[in-house]
Amino acid sequence: MVNNLDSQMVDDSIGPNYKLDLSKEVRTVLSDIKIDVTHFDFIKQIGQGSYARVFLVQKKDTEEYFAMKVLNKKKIFDERAKNRVIVEKDIIRSVDHPFIVKLHCSFQSDEKLYFLLDFLNGGDLYQHMMRSNKFKENRARFYAAEIVLALDFLHKHNIVYRDLKPQNILLGIDGHVKLTDFGLSKNDFDANQENTICGTVKYIAPEAISGKKYDHMVDWWSLGIIIYRMLTGKLPYPTNKNNEVRVFIVKCKIKISRFKFSKPAYKLLTGLLQKDPNKRLGA
Repeated sequence: MVNNLDSQMVDDSIGPNYKLDLSKEVRTVLSDIKIDVTHFDFIKQIGQGSYARVFLVQKKDTEEYFAMKVLNKKKIFDERAKNRVIVEKDIIRSVDHPFIVKLHCSFQSDEKLYFLLDFLNGGDLYQHMMRSNKFKENRARFYAAEIVLALDFLHKHNIVYRDLKPQNILLGIDGHVKLTDFGLSKNDFDANQENTICGTVKYIAPEAISGKKYDHMVDWWSLGIIIYRMLTGKLPYPTNKNNEVRVFIVKCKIKISRFKFSKPAYKLLTGLLQKDPNKRLGA
């Protein structure tokens, strides 16, 4: 266990059964404290992206646990990547919602940027889907309701999430969900200027994947795909190949059988998975 990230060393001997005392809430007001990487013990790497790694860390004086997202400045070399980092920081710093991961503070060294976030040890929704295959409707409804509240909050603050997928939905020890990873999100959103294709292909809305101008309705389409997968254990496409999925989303209608779902679930899915965003549930 080390606290110098530049050494690239982390204790990987801690397995999935490692016990953490998460019974007490985080009580430190970190934004009011002069803080740096030396205040933390690095326990284990828990995630990795193209230019960032995420670690489970423990604050030395209070013994509280956090997730620390560490970004290598050398890998953030173009303006687009820099803007995404800035937007992500601005968004998670400005929002305060029970179903969105909280940024406690951020700081930097000469080589790295550090975001100190809530640590949720329940895994992500994708892991639970793989374990259970499909969920009973009550469980899917519970997760969907909390995601709806988080998305509605973001949209009311003119933020479009744009990367809603099971891997970005974390579960806490209390069983509640939190959205994380705002690297593709957009604040001060202007639908008249936005036609950037971004996100994970299997969850991107038709209007976005075809390069048309779009708005917050893309998030409601993604939610529909997630709910479909929670209830059936699979995605609503006849193929897993991204290029073929892309064509299917743009040109074909997703078939939703009345016999597979309860009446409320069927009504919800057919409303969310409307190709025309003006007719989609949420408009």
